Amino acid sequence: MSRLLSFLLGACAVTGVTFWFIVGFPFEHHNESYVIASQLHSMDFWSATFGRVFPVANLRPAGQGLMWLAMSIPAGLALLQIFNILCTIAAFVLALRAVRARATLSYALCVTGAALFSGYIFLFHLHGVFYGPMLILCSALLGATPAPLDGATVRRMGVLTLVVLLFHPYAILLFGAWVLAGLVAGTLTLRTVFTRDLPMHLAVVAVAAVVLLLPPREAPQSPAAMLIGGLVSYQVVEVHPLVTAFIGILVVVTIATMWRGARPGVKIALVLGSLGLYLLALPAVLIWIAVNFVKALRTRRWTPAFLLAVATMFPFPTATGSPTYGIFAILIATIVMVDGLEWLEEGARAWHPRIAGTVVALALVSLILIRSDVGIPGVEALARPLHAEREKTAQLQQILDWNTSPGGPRGTLTLGRESLNPTAAMDILDRRFRPPTSQPFLDRYVRSYLTPGTPASERILIVTFGGDSIPGQVPVMSFPGLHAGPALVYSR
Repeated sequence: MSRLLSFLLGACAVTGVTFWFIVGFPFEHHNESYVIASQLHSMDFWSATFGRVFPVANLRPAGQGLMWLAMSIPAGLALLQIFNILCTIAAFVLALRAVRARATLSYALCVTGAALFSGYIFLFHLHGVFYGPMLILCSALLGATPAPLDGATVRRMGVLTLVVLLFHPYAILLFGAWVLAGLVAGTLTLRTVFTRDLPMHLAVVAVAAVVLLLPPREAPQSPAAMLIGGLVSYQVVEVHPLVTAFIGILVVVTIATMWRGARPGVKIALVLGSLGLYLLALPAVLIWIAVNFVKALRTRRWTPAFLLAVATMFPFPTATGSPTYGIFAILIATIVMVDGLEWLEEGARAWHPRIAGTVVALALVSLILIRSDVGIPGVEALARPLHAEREKTAQLQQILDWNTSPGGPRGTLTLGRESLNPTAAMDILDRRFRPPTSQPFLDRYVRSYLTPGTPASERILIVTFGGDSIPGQVPVMSFPGLHAGPALVYSR
């Protein structure tokens, strides 16, 4: 494969997720970013790196240190968002090493990254710094599957796991799944694990124990809450019926490549079974992931099978319904799906440079037009929700600046509507009037930036978004938004 083709395929693979990132970039603080920033504001570097930062469940020193650095320099939040997308780009490019059908995987990553972008909302968050390195680890482990696994490969993956553990404790679960898959497949021996590389594995386990146990975790969620939260995490990835239909196509493609020699009736039965699970209210994306897990077992691809089984469970313990924890399973499932499509790779070899180059060129032209506020039929409607969410974060920051301008706070800011976790929210898909954060997070953020001794204002300022009006009242301030509509401030 030529260097030009490798570059074009890498660029095409990241086009889908990078396209929407550039459309939305940059966000101001969003969701939990407010409460995290309020704590970092009063911490020094060492206490922020090794201390308790709510709502982070456990110690993540590398991520917490990077967040503190971002909050201590101008434009730090935007720079952190760039770090997040660069990690994601690196993960997608590394993923191309995991299969022989690299061109096919490039196209698959492009379309799944674009269609399922809601899972990548972490790119715009301060705490999104935890997740990019985890994606890199996923791709690296999937690509590190020589037979047999040599000691140098095990040590490289162990060192990478140690680094990623400083960002997120789930890294130990991925590494453990990779080692177990190697033992089952026979590509890794017990001698390699427990003798020659024992110090490396002990170091990984020791660091994992520290980040998991210090500081103490929040009280665990109930099994019912975890089940609901996990299902909602996958459900909210499907932001539109067209996305659900697209996932249905992915299910059919996966089944078609699972048993090449199987009778058509078997494949039809699997498709109908998947449809039945969807009618039972299971998220379509979770069904697609399950089908890919079965495919990995059927084709004896033990590494992706074990990694997919572990990654699919990531959204359940938090029970918040956030779509971000689902992206790891989606990435692995995309890689499994293209296994068996090598014939497509060979049949269109001469066309790959043209296809990948055309996709990248069209995306660049569309981005220039969209960022210039030039409407593109169809694309403009798809981009509007992301535009609007970005604008709402900017509007709230403008309101905060206006309220804390010289002369003291003009009033106590109160959000006109609640912004709940996806498991409890009714406006998770229709976000026109949804605030960019919750009231408790906003309150802590405001208090952290007030001069000590500043008296609380008795005046209540109610903030609404999307032109959401309060009957019988006239706003005292309005902050315009081209895509989100005006953010209005009412006095009470």
